[in-house]
Amino acid sequence: MTYETIKVEIDEEVYRQAEQILAANHLTMEQAIRMFLQRVVQNHDEAKKELQRWKDEENRDED
Repeated sequence: MTYETIKVEIDEEVYRQAEQILAANHLTMEQAIRMFLQRVVQNHDEAKKELQRWKDEENRDED
């Protein structure tokens, strides 16, 4: 299997909080991101709906 390296920029506070939550569940940020992307690929119809819902919520919060 070939891997691709990615760079992600994220708000420091979001990163810190996410890291604490993930650590409490014995996960690294890398593992969580990999799991998320695998789930998106494996369940793309479900993921499409959920991603749209999250996007809509974010847009409502910005209004």
